[in-house]
Amino acid sequence: MSLLGAARFAHAWQRGGPAHRERRQALIPPVGQPFEAWVYEPRGRPRATLVTVHSLAPEGVADPRWVRLNRALCATGLRVVAPHFPDVANLRIHMGQVDRVEQALLAVADEPDLCPEGELGLFSVSLSATLSLIAAARPSIAARLRGLCLLGACADAEGALAAATDPAGDRRARLILLANFLQGAAEPRSPLASALFRLARGGGRPLSPAEAQEIEVLLDGAGGELGAERQAPLPVGLSGLSGLAALPGIQAPVTLLHGAADPVFPASESRRLDTALTARGQRSRLLVTPALTHGEAEPLRLRAGEFFAGWSTLAAFLADLRRPVLARA
Repeated sequence: MSLLGAARFAHAWQRGGPAHRERRQALIPPVGQPFEAWVYEPRGRPRATLVTVHSLAPEGVADPRWVRLNRALCATGLRVVAPHFPDVANLRIHMGQVDRVEQALLAVADEPDLCPEGELGLFSVSLSATLSLIAAARPSIAARLRGLCLLGACADAEGALAAATDPAGDRRARLILLANFLQGAAEPRSPLASALFRLARGGGRPLSPAEAQEIEVLLDGAGGELGAERQAPLPVGLSGLSGLAALPGIQAPVTLLHGAADPVFPASESRRLDTALTARGQRSRLLVTPALTHGEAEPLRLRAGEFFAGWSTLAAFLADLRRPVLARA
């Protein structure tokens, strides 16, 4: 059935078809502010509940790419709960987001209408996947997760810094990362960081000529300011950004997907996570494939071998979600 579910995912992704039913709901966590969440209901009885954590994109949970992905995951028979994280949508990276992901997972797991068995799966992408991995290792939720699937993850803050300072990297991703690295969470936002955020979001007051020139110098690496500064400790709010350090707390199987030519984080980041998990005797599967980049919006056109590798890996993740926590001991 998991292989059939993977085939349904591929079919739904190619077609871009809707889930059987979608609804919006407010989730009330034990602490903090309520979450707005989009809930995707499958046909028939849900086989399991999956929480998805969206990427750093201004539209957040409403990003058309994210909607398409959630619909395709729902087509496998999952109830998909997609909370909206305002700070993530505002392109902000800080460890407080880990708290919010943890709270969202607990809120869904404790809601019988959404998660009758109290156990769920987790899917996330890019730097949000790193934040989600850290949250998934926390004692409050680790034992209630059946499986994790992380797409295009970054292993730690040093990996994110390398992507931020790579002149050959994706320009928009570098703008986001540089803005966050130039700004410590406990410090006033610098004018340059504000300009970087505006440019990455594609809106707001236009850049002045001086701002534009300063950003180009930073992106070109001509001044080397950021690289030199990083001999010092990482900015406040980012020093704890390490999926590698969180791995001892992970109890669920981890599926790592990465594009062979990912323009944001190289596949070596997922390989670092897989190597560390394997060394600890934890359950991990890794797929590095040329079929992925870092956020496709169009249907994929795959060779037979690429399709089979992706299909079987997804099927294994879906099998994890159907297996109760006690059954995997």
